[in-house]
Formats: sequence, C-alpha cells, structure tokens
Amino acid sequence: MPPSHPRDPRPEPPRSKRQRTALACDSCRVRKTKCDGARPSCGICVDLEFVCNYTQPVRRQQSIPSEADSPIESRLRAIEQSLRLLAANIGILPATKTRDRTTASFLGLTSPSSSTDTPFDSSSHLSGQQARVPHGADQILVNPQPDTSQNDTVDGMVVITFADDATAACFGPSSNSAFFSTINDAVDQMRNVPARHHGDTVCEQQDSTHFSRPVSPNPSPRRNPPLSLAVDDVNCFILPKKETIIELLDRFFTGFGMLFPYIYKKTFLDGIADMESTSFRGVRRPWLCLLNTIMAFATSGAVYPHRGQNQTDAEIYLQRALKVLQDISLQSANLEAVQALLLILQYLQGTQQSARTWTLQGLTVHAAFQIGLHSPAENAKYGPLEREIRKRCWHMCCIMDRTCSMTFGRPQSIRQDYQLVELPQDVDFETLGSESRQEQVPSRVNGVSVVAAFVQSIKLYALVGLILQTVYQNNIQTKEILPTSKVFQNIMAIEPQLAAWKTELPSHIRLQTRDTIVEATNPAVSDTPTDITMSLVLTLRFLHTRMLLHRRMLVCFLQNRRSTTDTDGERHFLMNFGKASVEMCLSAALDILDILKNNSPSSTRPPILTTWWFQIYYGKLCFVFPCCRTRADDL
Repeated sequence: MPPSHPRDPRPEPPRSKRQRTALACDSCRVRKTKCDGARPSCGICVDLEFVCNYTQPVRRQQSIPSEADSPIESRLRAIEQSLRLLAANIGILPATKTRDRTTASFLGLTSPSSSTDTPFDSSSHLSGQQARVPHGADQILVNPQPDTSQNDTVDGMVVITFADDATAACFGPSSNSAFFSTINDAVDQMRNVPARHHGDTVCEQQDSTHFSRPVSPNPSPRRNPPLSLAVDDVNCFILPKKETIIELLDRFFTGFGMLFPYIYKKTFLDGIADMESTSFRGVRRPWLCLLNTIMAFATSGAVYPHRGQNQTDAEIYLQRALKVLQDISLQSANLEAVQALLLILQYLQGTQQSARTWTLQGLTVHAAFQIGLHSPAENAKYGPLEREIRKRCWHMCCIMDRTCSMTFGRPQSIRQDYQLVELPQDVDFETLGSESRQEQVPSRVNGVSVVAAFVQSIKLYALVGLILQTVYQNNIQTKEILPTSKVFQNIMAIEPQLAAWKTELPSHIRLQTRDTIVEATNPAVSDTPTDITMSLVLTLRFLHTRMLLHRRMLVCFLQNRRSTTDTDGERHFLMNFGKASVEMCLSAALDILDILKNNSPSSTRPPILTTWWFQIYYGKLCFVFPCCRTRADDL
C-alpha cells in the first residue's frame, strides 16, 4: 500500500478567465483572431505593427408603430375627441341656438352652426399650461396673443363690416365694406357729423376705402361656449362607415356638386374600394382632404338646409380636412390637391374666416399654376377624362379668383390674358371615362344640363373680371380719380355685353323672374321645384353683376355730394346720364329681393337655392339701395 501524501493546505490560485471583448478592432476581425480590446491599439496590432482602428457597429433602430398602425392609439384618440365634444356642448341653451339663427330666419333659412365662426380659445388655460412648461433660468417663456385670424369681423364673402369693427386689412372699392363706408360718410355729412378717418393717414377723396386698423377686441367671455375643435385636436385619419360615406356623396352630388361639376364621383367610389382592398392603408392625403370637405358640405345644412343635418358632424369633417390640408398645402401639388383647395375655399366663404379664405385663395391659384392647369399644351398631354377635369378646375380657379377679388376689393391674381383654356364640354364624366367610343351624352340633372350652366357662369364671371379691371381699376387705388364721364363710358361699354350674355342663354337655363319662379315652384304645376335651381342661381349672379357694374355710378353721386370742388357740369352730367345708371342698379336690387322672398321655404316647398350665405350675400346689399336712391334724388 503506497504511502499517502499529505494534502497541501494552501489552495490553488484561481485560473485567470479571459475577459470578453465587447468590440474587436478591424484587423483582428478580418484575421479572425482574438482581440484584447485595448485602446488606442490592441496588443496584437502593437506586436505586428498594424494600424488599429475600431469601427462602431450601426445600431438598428427599433421601428416605432405609427399612430395610424396602433389600434389602441386610434381608439384612445376617438374617446378623447368624443369627450371634447361632450364638454363643448354642455351649457348650451335652446334660446342660444335660436338666437344664432336670427340672421337667416328673416328669409326662412337655416344657417350652418356658428361653430365655424368661434374657434377653440386656448388662451383661457394657457397660463396654467405655461407654469408646467420646463425651461431654463436663462430662457424666457412668452405668452402669445390669442389667435384672432379665425374670428374676423367680416365673413368669407365680406358681407358687411362696420367702421368701428374693421380688421387690419384693406377692402377696396368693389367690396361691400367700402361701399357701406361711403354711404356712412355721405349720411354723416348730411347730418353734419364729423367725417370718420379710416386709418392713420387720411385721404380726402378716397378715405372710405382705407381699412387699416388694429384687430377688433376678442369677443366677450359671456358669449356662447365654443363648439369648434382646434385643428390639432382632431384625428384626421378617422372616417365614418362605408354606408354613411356613400349617402353623403350622393347628397353632395345631387345638391351643391351639380353647380360646380369639376369633381368626378366615381373616383371616390373607386377610392373607397381601394381602401377596403388594402385594409385602409396608403390612403392619398389630398383624396382624404377632399372627401372630408364633401362630407362637411353634405352635413352642414349648406346643401338643402331643410334636411336638418348634424352641425357637429360637419364641424368635425371640416377640421379633419383642414388638418390634412396642413400636410398637402406646402408640398408638391396635384390635381386632387387643387380640387381639395377649391372646395375648402368655397366652404370657407360661408364662415367668419375672411383672412383664411383669402390666404387659401392664393394657395389655390399657385397650385393651379404649378401643375399647369392654365396651359392648353400641358392639358393636351392627358387623356380625355383628366383633360376635361383639368379644364373645369382651371375655370373654377378663375371664378373663385374673380369672386374673392370682387368681395375683398383686391387685385385679381389671374390676368385676363391667361384665359387661354377652352371651355368645358357639355358631356358627362362617365362618357369620357368609358373605354368604348360611344356617343357623348350631356350631363343632365332632372333634364337640365349641368355643365351648360357652369359654362355660362364662366362667361359671366369673365365679365365680372372685366368690370373689376375697367370700372374699378382692378381695385388698385391711386390719387388720380377717374372723371365721372369716363366712369359712365366704361359702364356703358360693358352693359351691352351683359345683355348679349343674357340673350345667348340656352332655353332650359334662361333667367327667371318673380312670375316664373312662382309658377315653377307651385306644387300644383311642378312636382320638381329644384329643376330651376341652376337657372335661378344664374339669375342672381346676373343681377348682382349688373348691380356691381352700375353701383360705381352711385358712388360717384355720393362722392359728388361730399366734394367741395364740384362744378355745375359734373352735377349736370350725373343728373342727365348717371341717374339712369342708378335706376338700373336699383331695379336689379329689387329683382334680387323679389327672388329671395319667393325662395323662402314653406311647409310644402323646400328652398330652391343651395347655400344659405348665397341668399344672405345677395340680400343684405340690396336692402341698402332703396335708401341710396332716395339720397341720390335729393342731390
């Protein structure tokens, strides 16, 4: 038995474990050798005299699910949006809603909710939020002035503004604001009241058209609680169910859409089908903006207000469209973007957002120029359907440019010599979109050609542009004032063109009179009172164009009354020739009032016109002319 060796009481030292290197140098990784990770050079590179470099690996960023991809986020935002609506509607009394409709009820109308006129006021809780905003000791936290650009004292069509409530803007000679100011100055002079000075600099001859003042104070906090949502508070990626969308599309294209046929309904039906096939992903933003605006029109009560649509839904649709518009307005434009801009521009004319209306009009014109809608050669590159849509959109841009220039009293953005695109064809979009070469069928609603009325509107607004250019000097005010004889000459040169336009109208859209309206809207005679909608709208536009043309002579009467350097020859000319022009202006105003009176809805007959502000705009100005005519007789 071998002798046992005594056990060494000293423990063996632990073996050194090689430390793991987090990052190997480039040379060791290429040669696949173990790198000790020493810096600035590892041991192997020092022994072999290599250049030692460490390259940091690129970390792959984890993809964060977007808001649209997260169903939880979408549901949470929908709940928050519903809570805001409930909180906004608390405390609204029925008497308040009745008072908001007073302006339109005198004509038997129902106006859209005032929610579009009162934006969400965040100034009430801004101070509390600022206290929680982190900032350094060397930084200054400012408290901005409340945004009043969406709460103007005039609306999108500049219906009226009073001398003490004018915003910081210029409304030129063709605007109603300047005309009312001229009347006020003349009446003040007759009453021996000191003249009102508009702006810091006073012009003796044309001070009535200067409206450069500070913005009016904010509305009193005792006013109604705001109903509208802030644009940033809405989720623009939410749509109602498919059945609701189809119903609203049908309502739009049988109402307001037939007056301006520059939108193809089938594109929306195809877009809805594409959304369903792609699980509602990859939706085009201009298409989404245009769809929300159409649904806002269809639910706002602006289209056939007797149907009693939900104003809250219309406000939500509009805010969604405006939020999408923020993304597409500063990007490269396309045809859908121009259509969305046009339709929102038309909608904002019925809201108290004149500044936004004018800004959006400029964006629309620039987008149209960007995609070449003004160029016949550029339009010829497209197929028949898209070429026709482009032509109609361009002419619609021209109509809105004339309208905004007339109502705001500002120069036109589209010059007369840019009108080189041919007029639209009187055909249906379905005919142009079909692959087979079938006979072109006119686009008709209840037997009335839709495009024919649109073409006549294009021709009429071309005359409006000519009136603004010659009679109102394109709303560019200078110190030189045209003599009354020159103004009368310009007026009489355009009057025959207006008469020729009236004569050339097709029989199915001829201008209406009080007797023909009563006959057409009598249930015992006609079961379809909306058949005269387009001819009635053309009648109002024609009468207002004539009133705009001859209104300039009435201004000459009022200015002659105020002038201190008048000669007997000037007054003699006004009484012999200018008085006839004033009589034509008065006749057009009275005809408009008769039409609006006969258009008032009853229990058995709905209103004929499509938009409530259409009647308000034409009606308010006409009430002034009988008084003005009396003043002119006193001269």
